Amino acid sequence: MSELENNTSLAEDDEISLIDLFSVLIRHRMMIILGSAAVFVLTVLYLFVYPMLSPKAMPRESTVEYSISVTPVPSIIASELPPKYSSLKTVLNAEFTDNVFLVKELSKNNPFVSGDGKKLTDFEFNQFVQNLQKDKKFSVSQAPVRDEIIVKMKIPEDNLDVATRLIDSMIASVNEAVETPFLTEVSKMKKSKQETYDEIKATFSENSNITDAQILMLTVRQVNEFMDTYKCISERTLEPFVILEPMGRVKKTIIATFAAFFILVFIAFLKNAVENIKNDPEASGKIKTAWDKGKFGRK
Repeated sequence: MSELENNTSLAEDDEISLIDLFSVLIRHRMMIILGSAAVFVLTVLYLFVYPMLSPKAMPRESTVEYSISVTPVPSIIASELPPKYSSLKTVLNAEFTDNVFLVKELSKNNPFVSGDGKKLTDFEFNQFVQNLQKDKKFSVSQAPVRDEIIVKMKIPEDNLDVATRLIDSMIASVNEAVETPFLTEVSKMKKSKQETYDEIKATFSENSNITDAQILMLTVRQVNEFMDTYKCISERTLEPFVILEPMGRVKKTIIATFAAFFILVFIAFLKNAVENIKNDPEASGKIKTAWDKGKFGRK
């Protein structure tokens, strides 16, 4: 045999064959499959069945949904207001998703931590608030048809009262901040339309365009009707819709099962390596030598 052929043969012997690796998995398949299945079953029993038998044994989280009604602004009025106040639903949605506003409100009522939650620094608390929206533990959306916004929160089971206080506080804060400038703009617009109408009326003649005067009068009438029925910018209309479930049970089940699978695969390769070392005197000698050299005090 030539030197080139000999080197090629040695290189091939040193290569890790995918078939050899696969054969290890096949040989230990029952251990891997049964072990992973056992962990899956035990995890399901612990996370899904056990809480049903002993409800207090495992903390649960509530998915809470609040409906907040928003005063609709008639289109004829909204078209004459500054864009910021033309849709109160949009105003409320923007305020509720503002991180600065959330930090301020959550510092007063925080339903996302349990009673023994650790004290966070200002920086940690700011990051915590940002992660609430990023992780979808706090989300705000506008109802597609109704004049409402929907606030959803995932909180520990016992914190429902705190969550309701948070929502009520947020509504009160927005109402207080928005109501005065909003009503001021509505009053200014009404006054302007009324004055323009009075000017047209004072100079009205048979040749005057009556359409402009009718539009102005209609706008003033709409404002009067709106102000007669107006109560507040927004209010919580219904009791929250609540769904209870063990905290993260599906995710925990998946993580536990895959962790067991990969650990068992590692054990299979480890057992195979030990068997190969035992059957190879030269390899056993190398392992023993390495072990002896690695002892404390050896040089």
